[in-house]
Amino acid sequence: MKHHPLSPITASELALGAQNRGQAAAGKMLEDGLGGLAPASELALGAQDRGQAAAGKRLEDGLGGLAPASELALGAQNRGQAAAGRQLEGGPKVGSVLEAPASRCPPASRPAPRLPTIPSQLRRCRNWDYKGRGIYMITLTLRDRSRPLLGRLVIDCDGSGNPEAVRAHVEPSALGAAIAAHWGRMAEFTPQIKPLVCQLMPEHFHGILFVREPMPRPLGQAIAGFKAGCTKIFREYCGPDAGPLWSEGFNDSILFAKGQLDRMFDYLADNPRRSAVKRLFPELMHVRREIRLPGVDTPVQAIGNADLLRRPSILQVQCSRRISPEELAEKKATLLAAARHGAVLVSPCISPGEKEIAKAAFDEGLPLITLLENGFPLLYKPSGKRFDACAAGRLLLVAPWPYHNEQRPITREQCLALNRLAAAMAGGLAPISELALGAQDRGVP
Repeated sequence: MKHHPLSPITASELALGAQNRGQAAAGKMLEDGLGGLAPASELALGAQDRGQAAAGKRLEDGLGGLAPASELALGAQNRGQAAAGRQLEGGPKVGSVLEAPASRCPPASRPAPRLPTIPSQLRRCRNWDYKGRGIYMITLTLRDRSRPLLGRLVIDCDGSGNPEAVRAHVEPSALGAAIAAHWGRMAEFTPQIKPLVCQLMPEHFHGILFVREPMPRPLGQAIAGFKAGCTKIFREYCGPDAGPLWSEGFNDSILFAKGQLDRMFDYLADNPRRSAVKRLFPELMHVRREIRLPGVDTPVQAIGNADLLRRPSILQVQCSRRISPEELAEKKATLLAAARHGAVLVSPCISPGEKEIAKAAFDEGLPLITLLENGFPLLYKPSGKRFDACAAGRLLLVAPWPYHNEQRPITREQCLALNRLAAAMAGGLAPISELALGAQDRGVP
C-alpha cells in the first residue's frame, strides 16, 4: 500500500492565507504562520480512487487562495497509474535543515545556522514557534532498524532491469496497522492536531500532520506522547519486557512554501518504490565515500552511475556569465549533440549557461555528471527526478567536500575548485592537489 489510509477526515481546505502566488515562495511563510482557513471540505485521505487523475485534485499551488478542494485520495493503491511513484523535483527531504521565515522570528532577528554536530533526530528549526500553527512531515525510526516490525515491502518488478518500471507497496504487520491507527487518533490526545496521512515502512514511519491552532505545549511533547503510546502497543504485542519501539527524537520537515504540501504527499506515496529501487540496484543508490579520480589527489563522494567516469569521452560544461545568447546556443547544441553520441557531460552548474545546458541534457535523458558543493549525509538518496536518473544509470552526483547541515553560499574558491575538478574529469588538467582551492583559474566564469 502506498499510504496507510486513515478514515476519511473532514479538514479545512488548508487555504493557508498566502497573499502573493507569484512571489518566490521558498522561505516565505503564510500570513501570520498559516493564515485564515476557508470553510471545511472533505479531504478523504483514505479514499481508494484508482482512476482519479493525479491522486485527486490537489490544493491549488499547495497554499494560496483556494477553490474548494476535492478528494485527495491519498490512500490509493494505484500501482498502475502513469504517475505512480513519481516524485516532484526538489521534494521535501526528511530532516532537512530549514530556517524559520522572518514572519515567525523576533522582529530584529534571523535564525542562526544549526550546528552540524546535532544528530538529525534532534535538530529543530531555530526561532520557529513549535506551539504555533503549521504543517509538518514527521519521521520516526525504529530503535532497531534491522527488524522490519511495521510491515513487509512487496516489490512488483517486470524483470526488464528498468528501475523506472519498479512498483512497490508495504503490507503492514499487525503492529504496523495498530501504529497507523494510533496516528489517526492523535486528535483525541492533542485536539489542536489533525493527522492528515501516514506511510508505514518496514523499519520507519512517516506522517503528515496539521497543527490547526496554537497548542499549550510544543509539538515535540505531542510527538513524545504518540511515541509512548506506540511503545505501549508494542509491549501488548511483544510482551511487557519489550524495550522502546522508537529511536530517540524525530525528524520534522516544515511546510514553508507553496507547492510543498503536494510534494510532501508525493514523497510519502513514492517511499516504497524508492526503497525497492535502492534494494534492487544497490550499486547505483548508495553513496560511495572514497572514489579516487585520475589526476585528483583528494577522494570524492558520489552516488549514481560511477561507470560514467569510465566513458572514453567526458566533456566539461563551462560557460562564462558574459557569454552571448548566440554563443550559448551554439555551445549547447554542440555539447548535446556529442552527448547523444555517447559523450558524458560534466558540470558544476554554477553559471546560468551551465545550468541551462545541464538541465537540457538531464531532461533529454543524456548521461550527466553533476558536481555539488555539499556532500551526502548518512542514508542519503536523491530526491525527485534525480532519484530515477541515478537508478537508470544516467546521472552521477559528485561532491568533493563533506556534508554540512547549514545553508552556505558557494564561494569563489569553491567555484574555481569545482571547475578544475570538472576539467580534470574531462582530462584537461594536470593533477590537482587538494582541489587547488586557492588557484587562479582564468577560465572560471
